[in-house]
Amino acid sequence: MEGIAVRAARVDDYLDINGFLASPGVYRDSLQLPYVSADKRKKGIEDLSPDDHRLVAEVDGRVVGTLGFYRQKSRRAHVADLGNGRAR
Repeated sequence: MEGIAVRAARVDDYLDINGFLASPGVYRDSLQLPYVSADKRKKGIEDLSPDDHRLVAEVDGRVVGTLGFYRQKSRRAHVADLGNGRAR
């Protein structure tokens, strides 16, 4: 293992992201719903707005973590959500 690389998420990361977020030990301690389809995870990355930022942590070429900053709209544009995915 060479270390952890942090980079912007790409659409082709969706299978790795879905794989670890679907693990019972992960979703149990998060606000994520269990059994989210891989297609829904893919759409979540494809539909990011320019104000949204999704990052992934990568170890040995495999995505092992994710984090997102999602800016609110209108009067709340000064507020952002921090999490591993935006509810759609």
